[in-house]
This record gives sequence, C-alpha cells and structure tokens, in this order.
Amino acid sequence: KLLTASVSCVGVLVLVRAMPRALSLKTPEELEHERNERQQAEASLENERYLLHTIMDHLPDAIYFKDKNCRFQRVSKALPDRLGLDDPSQAIGKTDADFFHDEYAGPALHDEQEMLRTGQPLLSKEENPTWPDGTTSWVLTTKAPLYDRESQIAGTFGISRDISELK
Repeated sequence: KLLTASVSCVGVLVLVRAMPRALSLKTPEELEHERNERQQAEASLENERYLLHTIMDHLPDAIYFKDKNCRFQRVSKALPDRLGLDDPSQAIGKTDADFFHDEYAGPALHDEQEMLRTGQPLLSKEENPTWPDGTTSWVLTTKAPLYDRESQIAGTFGISRDISELK
C-alpha cells in the first residue's frame, strides 16, 4: 500500500506540473485557424512581391534603392541597359561614380547625402547625365529617404524618367 501511495503521489506531482502545458495546447480548430491565417499572410506577401517585381521588371523608368553609403542595393531592369551592364545584379554595391563622370555623380551624391541628413525628399529634379556609352539624355528624378522598420533612415530610393523627347 505504501508503494502504491508513493507512486500515486509522484503521478499527482507529474500531472500538476504537466497540467498547465496540457491546458495551453491549442485545439485542432485553433491550429486550423492559425494555419489559415499564416497561408493568407504568405499569399499576401507573395502578391506584394509579384507587384514589386512587375514594377521593377516592366516600367521603362530607372528605379533604384541605395544604402546609407549611396551604393545600389537593387535596380530595375531598365537601368542596366543604360549603364552598360548585362544584369541588374551587376550594379549592386556600386555607386553613381562607378558609372558616371563627376559632373553628374558629384551632385547626385550631394543630393543623396543631404537627404540622408535631413530626411527631405528631392522632387522632380531635371538632370542631364552622360551615360557610360557617351550618350546624354534628360531625366526627371525623384528621390526619397528609405526608412527601416524602426523609422530610421537606412538609405534612399528613387525613380528617374527619361524626358529627352519632351526637352
């Protein structure tokens, strides 16, 4: 009887310790609801990625994201052709100075550094770059600070539209 009582007491202690965990387990319905929410969130994220890729792959405008050191992090498919590159990934880690003469790269760097300092965007600035192949064009550029999840400036992003025909 003493052995049975001891085993029973140990069993009770194990149950007392395990009961909160057992009670906190989710029901099959709760697990199904969480799974559905996760699937919806994943589908929404995939749709957002699709929309971004559509813009980056199909707009004729040059779209670019840069880090705090003004180095390209991502560029649209329209930009590599103008820069003399085969693929957008070849621009990653480079700056305007890697592609343009100082007459264009210097002021562009100044504008971006000022944005990083003040947080103020640059709206609709007409620029006249000389491209790596020696051609010139007119572009209308808008740039803005890129903020991270903590609302700190993490870089810049911009879009430049060729307006040569309008000029």
